[in-house]
Amino acid sequence: MATMSERPGPVVVVGASLAGLRAVEGVRRAGFKGELVLVGAEEHLPYNRPPLSKDLLTGMVEHNALGLCTEEHLADLGVTLRLGTPATGLDLGAREVVLDGARLPFGSLLVTTGSRPAALPHGGAPPRGVHLLRTVDDALALRDDLSRARDVVVVGAGFVGAEVASSAAELGARVTVVEAAPAPLARALGPTIGEVCGRLHGLHGVTLRCGAGVAALEGTPAVTSVRLTDGTRLPADVVVVGIGVRPDTDWLEGSGLDLSDGVVCDETLNAGHPGIWAAGDVATWTNPLYGRRMRLQAWTAASGRPLRRRATLSPTPRNPARSSRTSGPTSTASGWPRSACRARRTNRTWSGTSKACASSPCIPTATGSAWSSPWTDRI
Repeated sequence: MATMSERPGPVVVVGASLAGLRAVEGVRRAGFKGELVLVGAEEHLPYNRPPLSKDLLTGMVEHNALGLCTEEHLADLGVTLRLGTPATGLDLGAREVVLDGARLPFGSLLVTTGSRPAALPHGGAPPRGVHLLRTVDDALALRDDLSRARDVVVVGAGFVGAEVASSAAELGARVTVVEAAPAPLARALGPTIGEVCGRLHGLHGVTLRCGAGVAALEGTPAVTSVRLTDGTRLPADVVVVGIGVRPDTDWLEGSGLDLSDGVVCDETLNAGHPGIWAAGDVATWTNPLYGRRMRLQAWTAASGRPLRRRATLSPTPRNPARSSRTSGPTSTASGWPRSACRARRTNRTWSGTSKACASSPCIPTATGSAWSSPWTDRI
């Protein structure tokens, strides 16, 4: 199969994300001399997303410090920027990306559009004060509301929800987290380690309501409360919905690509058609360490999949990894959690593995998972 540097015509990267930035840098390193285009739905240059739910919300950093590159850097690479221009379709027959009012021909295409946060399935426009968090503009709007909020309800206790809850509590709000699972972060870390994280939240004044569902968001025109499925009403000036993400592939519907939980790719991240690839958390591929198809939704998934020497994408067989700061300590997770995950405390670290504990904290085996975090005697 011809690689991106060998196919005739422009190389187009759709998604001005970390994965998209690393792709255009890798294509040039591989020796491609032709036209190289980076398309992004947002007006911003590629930027670092992990601080959106942490340091940007608390004011420790400003949005202009999150950039991953400058315009000069991309100009030096000879990259044509099409920012603020969302892709709306893909015509495989004509080999064109459909933009708003235009078509962009390509020889090779790389999809790096990432994912979008899922909304509550209640239908209709939510009241003012209800937030999803994906972009820097989302984070700035949320930070503005948090500066005046007394009661904050976070729906979903995954990584983003847990980080937002920690940030809101740090800003002085009364924070309640509503989670359908029996423990926070259970899907990412397993229920045992999730319970440890829940205790950390409690130590920092965050109230957890696990095993609970949301029946309605109440208030007009601004949110005033969240009604749970058991009839409880939680007061809320701000509601943050963090119930997971879905791959940003709506624009690819009807294109002929396999979109089963993302763009389905082979071991080289080829999307099943000549010259079409995907990377980052929009791509789903089979990880040989686990023998299963997965879509990695962490920062490392975008930064850790380099282009091969000849500009063919190469996903590294690796354990999924994520670092998160919630309610004080920074935690790192590596691997794929299983229900048998167990925890222990050694020296100044809580750690857990899905098999017998590794010889030192957070060192995963090929098929296990590990987690570690600084501990306190109170958990």
